Amino acid sequence: MFIDGRWVGALGGATFDVLDPATGETIDSVPEAGPADVDAAIRSAEMAFLAWKATRVAVRARLQKAAARLMRENAEQLGRLLTRELGRPLARAITEIQRAAELLDVYAEEGLRLHAEMPLTGVAGEKIIITREPVGVVIAITPFNYPVTTLKQPVG
Repeated sequence: MFIDGRWVGALGGATFDVLDPATGETIDSVPEAGPADVDAAIRSAEMAFLAWKATRVAVRARLQKAAARLMRENAEQLGRLLTRELGRPLARAITEIQRAAELLDVYAEEGLRLHAEMPLTGVAGEKIIITREPVGVVIAITPFNYPVTTLKQPVG
């Protein structure tokens, strides 16, 4: 688990094996998070969020585009990992990595297009300003079958 900028094991020490569905071979043994690990991850994400929120939108977009570029450059290696973990054909696994990289680029561009709105209210002297900005950490359980594509990236 990647918490507070470093790889850590489960606080309780529990692990589970990740198996290659084609061969049954153990690919790796990974930490099995417990409630305390989840709490630590949330606290870490909340701290990281404060830095992310304070980062200029243009910088965030550059970081997302850099991540997309690295995904494309390493698509075959990442695809091989997905193939071993999911049993998906290599070509489809590489396509997932490439598609996720495209989505990162789209999200980065959308963040640059965010702007405030001032809707007309019809009430003299009243002004409403709507802005879009990061508001906090989201905890989500995603499906296992498209683990990279279903990652949700911050917009803006």
